[in-house]
Amino acid sequence: MFTANLIYNFYIMLKNILNLKGAQQLSKKEQNTIYGGAAGDWAITCNSGVQITNAPDCDSGTTSFACANQGGFSGTCICAGQCQ
Repeated sequence: MFTANLIYNFYIMLKNILNLKGAQQLSKKEQNTIYGGAAGDWAITCNSGVQITNAPDCDSGTTSFACANQGGFSGTCICAGQCQ
């Protein structure tokens, strides 16, 4: 019963989204061409052990700021997408 309710609620939510003014459903091909959004391609591992995904870049200022907000003071980056 839980699964049926979940599917039903998802269907209602999708229907409400598609009824927004100007919204249109994307084809599978269009969905596959979308990459990300405003999020970045970098993952940061802070010295506190916290992992942050979708960082916009790997600058030392970004890692210091992100890790300071998570109880650390620095971190290391890895590319998790199409980094430049």
